Amino acid sequence: RKPWTDLFHIGDFSKPMTSSDLNEGNSILLSSFESVRLGPSSSNKQPWKLIFDQDSARVHFYLVEDAKYSIPKFGYSMQRLDAGIAMYHFSAVAAENGFDGKWVNENPGIDVPSKDYKYIRTFSL
Repeated sequence: RKPWTDLFHIGDFSKPMTSSDLNEGNSILLSSFESVRLGPSSSNKQPWKLIFDQDSARVHFYLVEDAKYSIPKFGYSMQRLDAGIAMYHFSAVAAENGFDGKWVNENPGIDVPSKDYKYIRTFSL
């Protein structure tokens, strides 16, 4: 599994997040992020990136697309399936911990490192 700093960020893609970043005031979210990190992924690629916006209490999900796993080759996007699995794990564990969050489709317009980064959805806490 990839380390926290490869998968999770605070505010935008310039600040990698560690588990200790959630220990002050947001420690209950720790298990939601960890469930995404430990969850299954086709080919173990873990193609997702999450950005935690502490001010708005939202977690933005992005997918880093890889042409080797494209739709024409398999007939569907394996990476979008991976993103859905990650989203499920995050929201299920959040609900288990008492968060009544919801999924919204509100692209925050965060600058992405490359054209391969695609916004998926936002979990609003």
